[in-house]
Amino acid sequence: MTTTGFCRRCRRSPEDPHLYSPNPSPLPSGDCLSAKFLAKRIGATIRILRKQRRLSQQRLASKAGTSRPAITKLESGKSIPTLAKLQRVTAALGMELADLFLGLSRR
Repeated sequence: MTTTGFCRRCRRSPEDPHLYSPNPSPLPSGDCLSAKFLAKRIGATIRILRKQRRLSQQRLASKAGTSRPAITKLESGKSIPTLAKLQRVTAALGMELADLFLGLSRR
C-alpha cells in the first residue's frame, strides 16, 4: 500500500467504483490483502449496502448495538473491525457475514 492509498500491485483504490460492478474482478493478491486495504474494502461495501437499504449511520448503529462514530470509522476504513462487530453489522443489514466475504471475493 502506498501513502496515497492505492495498492502498489494493482494500482486500485479500495473506494474505486469499478470494484462494485455487476461483473467484478477477483480480489488481487499481495499488497491488496493488507489489513488496511481489506478494512477499506469492507467499509466501502458496508456503506453501499447501508445506502441500498436506505439506513442512516445512526439507524444502522442502533440496530447493530454500536455507536454512530464506530460505523463512520468502519465505513471509512479507519478501524479494523472484529468478526463480532462485522457479525452484528451484517445482521443489522439483514444478511449473513459469509455473504459479505463472498461479495468481497467477487469484487
